[in-house]
Amino acid sequence: ALDAFTTGNNNTALGWGAGTAVTTGNSNVVLGYNAGYLMTTGQYNVAVGDLALAGTVTGQHNVALGYYAGGQMTSGEDNIALGRNALAYNTTANDNIAIGQYASHRTGQKRAATNTVAIGKYAGFYNQGNNNIAIGHYAGHGSSTNAYSPGDNNVAVGYSSLANFVSGSQNVAVGRLTLHVN
Repeated sequence: ALDAFTTGNNNTALGWGAGTAVTTGNSNVVLGYNAGYLMTTGQYNVAVGDLALAGTVTGQHNVALGYYAGGQMTSGEDNIALGRNALAYNTTANDNIAIGQYASHRTGQKRAATNTVAIGKYAGFYNQGNNNIAIGHYAGHGSSTNAYSPGDNNVAVGYSSLANFVSGSQNVAVGRLTLHVN
């Protein structure tokens, strides 16, 4: 833990490989196997869980709790990932909230999506769009076609609502299975 440390301040690391690359980063908390593993200059990050924020290099003000939560985030800022694999493939996107197992799992992988909220298992899984809200199991899941789901300004509330959207924008789906195939 903190093997490359040079001039950073107020860092806490616990676990094999936790924060091992931190050089000048400040005020980071990394707990778990390889948590914050690649972090060098990132600041004010909290990573709890094996491989949480493992790919973060310069990202700031991120919170990741759970196995591989925010796992591939490199420079994203102000993201919250709570749950196993939440926001796992977000690399550079900012201002996203994912709560639940695989919530927003692929968000930011193809396009730096911002201002998204996904709450529930698999909610917003493929979302690549901005300003999307998905609340409920499988809500706003999206599709792996069309470079995943780049639609913006969508709201999905309820089990599997707006689940298969490909590129739709400005949609509101409230209730079980509403706009399931859009």
